[in-house]
Amino acid sequence: MCCGLGPVCLGWSFWAFGGKVAFLAFGFWLLTLCYWLL
Repeated sequence: MCCGLGPVCLGWSFWAFGGKVAFLAFGFWLLTLCYWLL
C-alpha cells in the first residue's frame, strides 16, 4: 500500500493520523462547548 519512498510515506501516514486525532479532539471540544451552552 505504501510507495517505495519510505520516509515520505511514513511522514504522510503520521500526518493523516495526527489530522484525525486533531479533528476528533476539536469535535469533542465543540460538543462539550455546546453541552455547557445549553
